[in-house]
Amino acid sequence: MRPGALVVLLSALVACCFAGTAEEAMTFYRTGMQLLEANQPFDALTAFSKAIAKNPKFADGYYGQGEAYSRTSRYPLAIKAYTEALALAPVHAGALAGRAFAHYFAEEYDLSAGDFVAAIKADTSRADTIINFLFKEMATYRSSLKK
Repeated sequence: MRPGALVVLLSALVACCFAGTAEEAMTFYRTGMQLLEANQPFDALTAFSKAIAKNPKFADGYYGQGEAYSRTSRYPLAIKAYTEALALAPVHAGALAGRAFAHYFAEEYDLSAGDFVAAIKADTSRADTIINFLFKEMATYRSSLKK
């Protein structure tokens, strides 16, 4: 076999293997998102971990982990997962918004504010959701002061 043919064969083999891994990662990610929708965050974590094991550079896998950790009130782990997603995809609007909410619920308000702004800049369609949440929180806070 000629050296050039061997390189072509190896390239095709590597591309085929990585494509399968990426598809498997996406399948586990979709399963995890369905489990989150079914309010099964612990099972979703397993699916997201499998997605990441198949493709450690899959930002959405880390984003999914962040969502699952947030839904189980494990905010430091959620922040870590969202940060991993952002290391791979710096303008991942979902990860920015998720990390902003996780910082907020962890009472890390200064860090939360920066992520809320970045999330809105990354995806302006999230602005209404974020602003409505913040106004509701302010109203709750003001009500608690009146008591």
